[in-house]
Amino acid sequence: MVEQPVGPQLHNVEAIQPIVSYRDNILTKVDVAWGSNVGDQGYADPYEVAARLYDALYRPDAAVEGMDSRAQAKDPEIVERELPSQKLRPDTKKVLTTPLELAGQLQDSAEFVRVVAGAILHGADVANAVLPGAREQIKELIENGDRAAAWSAGYPEHQWRKLGKTGMYAEVMEGVEPPVEISLVHGEPITVETAIATDKTVEETIARVREIAGDDQKVVADDRVRNLRKFLEAMPETKAAIWVQYGAHAQKEMDKLANGENPQLAVEIESGIIIPISNINQLASKVVELRKVGRLTAEQAVLFFDYDDTISNNALRRDMELAAAVDAIFENGWA
Repeated sequence: MVEQPVGPQLHNVEAIQPIVSYRDNILTKVDVAWGSNVGDQGYADPYEVAARLYDALYRPDAAVEGMDSRAQAKDPEIVERELPSQKLRPDTKKVLTTPLELAGQLQDSAEFVRVVAGAILHGADVANAVLPGAREQIKELIENGDRAAAWSAGYPEHQWRKLGKTGMYAEVMEGVEPPVEISLVHGEPITVETAIATDKTVEETIARVREIAGDDQKVVADDRVRNLRKFLEAMPETKAAIWVQYGAHAQKEMDKLANGENPQLAVEIESGIIIPISNINQLASKVVELRKVGRLTAEQAVLFFDYDDTISNNALRRDMELAAAVDAIFENGWA
């Protein structure tokens, strides 16, 4: 496809808009294209994020139609109420469909999606967002004789690459092209297993959890109380559900607790159904404590850990990847 200028009047846009403001406008488009409030969980797939961003930048009047058509191509049986457009918030729609004056050139959509999705997947050193001591906690659990598995929501390739940059390896990563980079910066790779899907609480993913666990004792750690409840509901034999009180989702629950607005959670904590820890650095010692009090036996256990806001600072990691996407757009002269 031949590149076509967006419009001759747009090439002096930097003289009209300060460059910081201009870049921020592009970043806002990326941010909204990524956000879960666009519906259909497109944020989990970097390629869908890039496709939505292309439309939002270069053909905003077709942004809503584009996300619906891709959803229909992926699932011809999708019902209307499940289309992304039906879940689109008014403020989100406004950002996606408002035209920007762009200084760059309209690019072939396939090339744009390939490059921008690649920037999200490869362009940020997300290991810098891992919470202090988190990797060491997983390593200590394994050295103590237990196993570890990532139970995480997201686009599988994206989640595998995040784990790889943290120095964690799983056999399922093999065969991905380009290969998943297993970082050695933080020490020898830690071997884990993975149960990853766009929705990690669906039966298919839970079946993978059961397959990984086998007859071993199960422990789960997550920043979201609702995920812990889903895990316990699906596998009531789970020995412990550990609530890592970090990140935006955990803070909302903590605020409700403090205000007396979450009596169910208060009861769950009091009865030991949900076990809070204020810092990921307490994870391995909490498992040791559970053995001392007889909650866990001396036999091997498998710990299913969430990634985002459990062992990694989700907001920081996301900011890094958003910036990488914007950098790619400017470096290619597309804005």
